[in-house]
Amino acid sequence: MLLHYLKIAFRKINGATTQNILSMLFNNYSLLIFVGAVIVYPIAYYIMNRWLQNYGKQTAINWWIYLVILLSLGIIILLTIIGQVYKTSNKNPAEVVKKE
Repeated sequence: MLLHYLKIAFRKINGATTQNILSMLFNNYSLLIFVGAVIVYPIAYYIMNRWLQNYGKQTAINWWIYLVILLSLGIIILLTIIGQVYKTSNKNPAEVVKKE
């Protein structure tokens, strides 16, 4: 967390707007979410499918469940990033760097 505060503070000192910082951080985390989903979703599908085979009455694993999970995670991360960036960008960047 400390590193993010310093990143935001240095970008503010160098003239970046809050919108620039938000887009940069969200793009970085969006890429991580996407790569993680590509790796984890097939594994999760395989494990859940094998687990469901143990039951007599089975249910289908719908694709939209994975999409809802991915979108929910994206929204939570976006809201967290917005909160942290606004919290840090409303402070004096020199004070943030000096404290840390």
